[in-house]
Amino acid sequence: MAAGIDSQALQDEQHCIRLLMDQKVARKLQDYLRSSFDRFQSVVRSYERCLKLIAAELVEIQRLPHTAIDDLHSIVAANPTQKGGYQFRSRVRFTLDRKYFKELIDTLHEQTTMITQIVDGMILLHSQKPIHITESSQQLAEHFRKIQDLVRSLFTAIERGCSPGCHRSHEVMMLVDSFLALDAQRSQDARNTQADGTSFEVYFATMDQYTNKAHCHKALVRAEGNTNRLSRATSRSPRQSNNTQDEGISICQEVHEASEPHSVLEFRLTANHLRYVQDQERKHLPHDCRDLHATTNLDEFLTNSFGDEDRHMEWSQRALLALTLSCCILQMHDTSWIQTALTKSQVNFFGVLTEGLRLDVSKPMVAQRVPLPERSSVLTDSATKRKEVLVELAVLLLELWHQKPLQQWASEKDVDCTDWRERASDITRQWYDTSSHRILPLYRKAIASCLEMCDEPGISDEGIFQKLLCERVIRPLIKNSSYSVD
Repeated sequence: MAAGIDSQALQDEQHCIRLLMDQKVARKLQDYLRSSFDRFQSVVRSYERCLKLIAAELVEIQRLPHTAIDDLHSIVAANPTQKGGYQFRSRVRFTLDRKYFKELIDTLHEQTTMITQIVDGMILLHSQKPIHITESSQQLAEHFRKIQDLVRSLFTAIERGCSPGCHRSHEVMMLVDSFLALDAQRSQDARNTQADGTSFEVYFATMDQYTNKAHCHKALVRAEGNTNRLSRATSRSPRQSNNTQDEGISICQEVHEASEPHSVLEFRLTANHLRYVQDQERKHLPHDCRDLHATTNLDEFLTNSFGDEDRHMEWSQRALLALTLSCCILQMHDTSWIQTALTKSQVNFFGVLTEGLRLDVSKPMVAQRVPLPERSSVLTDSATKRKEVLVELAVLLLELWHQKPLQQWASEKDVDCTDWRERASDITRQWYDTSSHRILPLYRKAIASCLEMCDEPGISDEGIFQKLLCERVIRPLIKNSSYSVD
């Protein structure tokens, strides 16, 4: 542990108390535990409270030293009579309330586990310095950086393609893909489509002018060439005349007119611009027009399916979803798709959670409004924003493992979440500490790494942040899913 503490032999409880009350030791602990110090103090106070409650139950009867606990002679000798009777008569109990005593012991065990987790976590964090990132993780980070550039370019292109004459804002949903060749089939598919570039599956919302009902129209967007290279050229819709050559396509018009043809829209993405692919240019794709209202977000799914095993996800589904959402953060972090941290309310699935219906959780989507709503400009340093991203990812992973929302766990444990923004890290660590012994090792490592990286000074740098996330979170989740990455 901290310098000056590990060299001292902890002889008895009084020695421990003196150490904890020593201001110099407290300062050393604070320097060593950093952001975990407040949580450590809270656990110690709770531990002390439980011990006092147990002690209060055990000392109701005075006993002589070095005598048996059931030696009635010594009890009588240690408790003289007053006014012809024993003062403890109304309080004598030879047995404890077993249920109450067991609850206290369980709480003590829980607090001991939490202290152990705090110390072990800090030992692991300090042992990980200096930062070492494998070559494969660096390659993985570079792969996601390229996807991130495409995702950023795609949103810019969608905003530019929004019709100026349309006063309604539109919801756009993009299918989340890990973009990893996780098995032989996907690896082969990736090689077959490599020449076509990266593809995105996007759903554009439209409003039926007769029924006033919202629909989602599917579109495939294929990235062409180097989208990082800026270009002055703009694309136009094939339906536009040559007089409008300098204008970009109207996505609103294309989506509206696609409500009749039985085919999926297809666009090409080049240098922050979308080009509509004419029917003769593209392969035939089946029509896909879904009810926009028939969607359920992950928050609703976890809340409504809690306690119903028939609606629970299989472990393989949860493992793959955890990996996909973690990759999604690397792809969409710091873009218009996810402006802050990814939370369960932002993850959507097609379908409505009704009795007997299981959602297709293999196809999560992230939704955003176009044009992008104006946000109040709050200056936040990059390290703080990335810490928020890491904490929310840890929450997502915990919620997927336990198949219940954090609010449900907080209610069960009587944990106050009203000041979530200020105590998010501590509350998440508490949930992890009390349940980590039930989590599979690789999955547990990914959650622990999210929390430990909050103390890493290097996360203020975007490049280091992405590489660390690949090394300590993505790769354990890949192994946890029993997949290999080509």
